[in-house]
Amino acid sequence: MNSRAAMIAAIVTAAFLIAMIAAGPAYALKVYVEPSTQLSNHSPDHTYVEAYGMQDVAVRLDAMLRARGFDTRDGNWLYLPDANTDAWNWGAQCMVALHSNAAALPDTGWHTSRGSEGYYKNCNGVYDPNDYDIADRCANRMVAKFGELGRGYDRGTYGDCSGYMILNSPGHHTLVESLFHDNVDDLAVLRRDNGRDYYAQAIYEAICDHYGWSRDYVVQQMGIGSVGIATDGRMEFFAIGSNGHIYHTWQSTIDSTFSAFYDWGQNIFPSSKPYVARNANRELSVFVRDKNGNILRMDHSSGGWSGWQNMGGSFMVSDPCVGMNLNGCLELFARGADNALWHCVQTSPSGGWGSWTSCGGYVQGNPGAGRFADGRLAIFVRDSVNTVWYYSQTSPGTWGGWHSTGAGSVAGDPQVAKDRDGRIEIVARRTDNAIVDIWESAINADSWGSASVGGSADGNPCLGTFADGRLYAFYRDSSSHAIYEKHQNSPNSSWSSWASLGGVGTGSPIIGRQADGRVQFFVRGGSDHMYTQGMTIDAHNGGALGWSGFTDLGGSFMSEDAMTTPTTPTATATTTGTTTVNVSWTTASSSDGSGINNYEVYRNDAWLTNVYGATSFADSGLSEYTQYTYKVRAISGNGLVGAFSGNAGATTWSVPSAPTASASATGPNTINIAWTAASNADGSGIANYEIYRNGASLTTVSGATGSFGDSNLAANTQYTYKVRAKSGNGVWGAFPSDTSATTYSIPTVPGNVVATSGDYNISHVTWNASSDPFGISSYEIWRNGAALTTVGSGVTSFDDSNLTQGTTYTYQVRAKNTQNVWSALSTGFGVKTWSVLLNDPFSNLSNWTASKVADGTTRGVSLDSNNGSNL
Repeated sequence: MNSRAAMIAAIVTAAFLIAMIAAGPAYALKVYVEPSTQLSNHSPDHTYVEAYGMQDVAVRLDAMLRARGFDTRDGNWLYLPDANTDAWNWGAQCMVALHSNAAALPDTGWHTSRGSEGYYKNCNGVYDPNDYDIADRCANRMVAKFGELGRGYDRGTYGDCSGYMILNSPGHHTLVESLFHDNVDDLAVLRRDNGRDYYAQAIYEAICDHYGWSRDYVVQQMGIGSVGIATDGRMEFFAIGSNGHIYHTWQSTIDSTFSAFYDWGQNIFPSSKPYVARNANRELSVFVRDKNGNILRMDHSSGGWSGWQNMGGSFMVSDPCVGMNLNGCLELFARGADNALWHCVQTSPSGGWGSWTSCGGYVQGNPGAGRFADGRLAIFVRDSVNTVWYYSQTSPGTWGGWHSTGAGSVAGDPQVAKDRDGRIEIVARRTDNAIVDIWESAINADSWGSASVGGSADGNPCLGTFADGRLYAFYRDSSSHAIYEKHQNSPNSSWSSWASLGGVGTGSPIIGRQADGRVQFFVRGGSDHMYTQGMTIDAHNGGALGWSGFTDLGGSFMSEDAMTTPTTPTATATTTGTTTVNVSWTTASSSDGSGINNYEVYRNDAWLTNVYGATSFADSGLSEYTQYTYKVRAISGNGLVGAFSGNAGATTWSVPSAPTASASATGPNTINIAWTAASNADGSGIANYEIYRNGASLTTVSGATGSFGDSNLAANTQYTYKVRAKSGNGVWGAFPSDTSATTYSIPTVPGNVVATSGDYNISHVTWNASSDPFGISSYEIWRNGAALTTVGSGVTSFDDSNLTQGTTYTYQVRAKNTQNVWSALSTGFGVKTWSVLLNDPFSNLSNWTASKVADGTTRGVSLDSNNGSNL
């Protein structure tokens, strides 16, 4: 639109109907959004057209309002007077017209005018303060939001009495002119996607603030059930029955009594409480975790409830929780088996879903969702040391990192809501059972304060907002089991004391809110029935705070303990062989008294087996020297699935390589076996080698040894050997190919050795030739027990000379073959050399007679015995 001075008659419209009571609006308040239809209003460079820009803002605003619970109608391309009529006929209670501004029309080029302004109906000083309030809030929120982008100039709030007004309109209305599309810097913001998001968010926040609605509505997921608000404002309640089915009850009309519980009948084995969230189209979705850790979802539409849809996960171990982004897309969160936070997001408002991705961190218990005043989602969790942390977006839709609130000693799940001024506030049960209050110290500040607010809670408290923006909290007392309530005395202010509402709860309270803004809570009580109690009408309308008393809704519902998953075992994997691993784990427990039914063992993230009545499993049939990862989770007697243990890894042992062996004969009775060193991939080294001879184990030697000498073998005999290695883990390797060697042969002993004396100093030795398969290389002649000489292989006699006359010599012979193996020595043969009587003068020759030596041959003569000489 153009500037107020040029086009004042055309800018002030927006019909809003029926002023709301001071305590807060009725549910499903009707807001009519009228975006500009002025196609002729554009930037000087024609890159921006007001009508198109505002139509986009309207779509974004509509999604935010619907997500919060407003009923909306979009004027779309209706001209402003026609839109006023349409709003009147529809019964709108609030109307806002969306425009960007211009310094001059028609286009006269670029200008320096800038900023945002709001208009309300003021005719001659007569105006509705409600109109002024919403116009002023819109202008102020525009300035605040665009100030974050450096374009936060405040042009003020103006009254006007224009021909475009519906003069008889009884409602609240405003027309917003924000940013100048003929200002270069303002235009840059209008053209940006996040700039138009900021425009829509500013109007959304202004409408919420004007009617006293908190800017977020977070369904608290305590107890055994969950509350949702249908499209027409009726409360719907979901809980897990004693039989494990999901039960559903609903108001037949807004602010009325509840129906009998309806059994959905589909036994999906839920292992979490249901979580109810509302889509951008205001239809409900119910989320629950099944026994396998998958998140299941059931959606409502005009045609009724869909069937269960598996959103995957298969590793979630907490209750799900849901937040809504500013673009209307739901985002789902849960704790994974790795104790990290995981999430998946809708790909479009009320549309399909993306895949699961990890946010990291370490989470105990269940996460809780909240949203900062600037629209950033934040997920609050309790970490491993019981401190509250949160994972937050750096801007709407863009995730950043983890931050600590600094609040410690927390034993329960954080419950998140928002103060009237937009600051996040959290309550949780401390380790001493008192309730801790954790608050954002300033809007969007990411800084926190905390303090104990007393009480003594059994289980988690719950937190929500009254219609006027005050926070309230409930818990079940650890001693009396009565329900206690505490509330802010006024929005953003101090808290009242805890007050008992009576009753004997057997579960944590669950919060809802009636269409007229009255608080209602639900709690499991006696006989496992579900009970409810609501705020009285007088209290809601500004009277003293009062409660209606408990109403028994009947049914039979599972206790919170029954929904408590088993504890997490600690798993260990130990290698026991080349194809076997033993998996063992600590015993899990279940606080619901149902015990542990079985354990599920997973290998490499795939289910392997169920184990009953034991805490170990021997895995077999594995591959050699391969790493395997195992994790274990417990299943309670109620069918609830616990968290997976941490991964336990083991690598099967390797088989040592086969050494290459060789055998060589070293003698007639010995063979030497040598081999190459074996190797072993698993790092345990080589402990031993085992040598086999002729197919039987012969001996084992050290792994540092590379050879072995075999002895006491038979001569001229073939022996076959093989060698295998044993690792340090005791694993025997394969045998290589056999290796063989034949011991050396032994020559036959030379036969018929004869020695004769042919003179007084010579002996003549003869023998028969020896034989050997490899041939004879030489003979060795021994005399008197000592080796004398060696002769060639073809020689079979030897003359021994230079002997002593008259001396007996004993001769032996042995043969040596071509392998240098000696035969045994032959039997000894003795011979005596001749003797001469050197002192006989031989004067009396007549006395000599012939004599013979032992061999019978005549070798000399002797004297007559008379002279006593002989030769």
